[in-house]
Parts: sequence; structure tokens; C-alpha cells
Amino acid sequence: MAKAIETGIAIPKLYMYTDLNLKYNYVQSYEDEFIREIQNGNIIGKPRMSNAWIGIYKPCALNEIKPNYIYQEIIKEHSVISGLSSSNYCSTVRYAVYNRDGKPTLIGSYIRLNN
Repeated sequence: MAKAIETGIAIPKLYMYTDLNLKYNYVQSYEDEFIREIQNGNIIGKPRMSNAWIGIYKPCALNEIKPNYIYQEIIKEHSVISGLSSSNYCSTVRYAVYNRDGKPTLIGSYIRLNN
């Protein structure tokens, strides 16, 4: 996992995202690494315009990639964060990114604790 420099909290590696035409845009990886991680069960796909776990899935092969999705590594909750909630579900540090002309900029972040 990549490390957030300011906090030392692990953040999931963003492998790639797809656009509406299913164009692959690799961010922190190359195709061979992405395929290997799919085969190892380490990738999760999330719709680019969704929330509340709607549309999230675990691809098993490259032909299962969907348009307008983000593909990142599956994370394990940090013990400090899991101590803040009694939930069996993963609480997360979330961040909002503004993408202008292909240049992502962090505009905010917060922690989401599950009940």
C-alpha cells in the first residue's frame, strides 16, 4: 500500500480507472501488474459516480472490467481505526479528488466510521 505522507495511514493503491468508453487509464501500475493482482484476488472495482457500496465488485479476469470504474487494491482496516468502531465492516479514511484535464487534486478528506 502507498503511504499518506502527512499521516502515515496506508491508503489503497489506485491501479487504474476506466472512462465511459472503457478506455484503460493506468495510474500507479502497468497492465501486467494489474492483471496479476486481479488473478491474485487483490483488486476491487468501484463505480466512479456512486457511494454506499452500490456497484462494488471483485473482478476475476480482465474481461470483467467495466466502464466508468475505479480499480484499486483491497485494503485491510488499520487496528487504530478498527478500535474506534465495533462494526464488522471496514471504516475508512475517505478523500475527494477533483480531476481537471487529467490532473487529480486532493480537495478534502474525512474518516467514515461504521456503526
